[in-house]
Amino acid sequence: MDWLTILGYLASVLVITSVLMKSILRFRWINLCGGIAYASYGFLIGAHPVFIFNTITIFINVFFLRKFYKDQDAFHPLCVQLNSEPLVFLINYYKDEIVKDFPGFDSNNIKSNIAILPMRNAKTAGIMLMSENGKEEVELDLNFVFPEYRDYYAARIMHKEYVAMFLEKGIKRFVAKAGSPRYNKYLSKIGYEYSEEHQQFRLHLAKYPY
Repeated sequence: MDWLTILGYLASVLVITSVLMKSILRFRWINLCGGIAYASYGFLIGAHPVFIFNTITIFINVFFLRKFYKDQDAFHPLCVQLNSEPLVFLINYYKDEIVKDFPGFDSNNIKSNIAILPMRNAKTAGIMLMSENGKEEVELDLNFVFPEYRDYYAARIMHKEYVAMFLEKGIKRFVAKAGSPRYNKYLSKIGYEYSEEHQQFRLHLAKYPY
């Protein structure tokens, strides 16, 4: 198999993978890479329609990625009552997705005393349930982000809003139990450190780097 054929297959894999992404940001980046590979492949084998079509998709993806990083999304943590209808509806709607990352979560036995709906451009982007433990700490009982909003950029900005809000209340740390490998990776990426001593992820709010 020659390298041009491998390039063609690689381009196909990237484009197919991109359309499987639930996150729009991941879709754009992977589709951009696929477009570059396909455009290169089309140019090298003299397939002008393939080259032209994928060059156009490259510019489209670059346009939207540039717009994404240039425009300032509006993030806001919206505090709600634990028995509020929107919160109950969202928990029930996403319960199958929630248990994948939080196997021990029981929607019928919620012991949290803080409920937040993270808003991104006036749209609900997830569900946050927390518990104050009286030790200047808040435990994250549920930190679920809707699939289409799962990008680290948004997570860091949203966490900055949480940090500012709880620092004003005298809270010094966020703590979180380990969940699925994907959730643990997410916590590490946004600044949490795993404590072997406490067997949990911990984030010191005053040192939050973002």
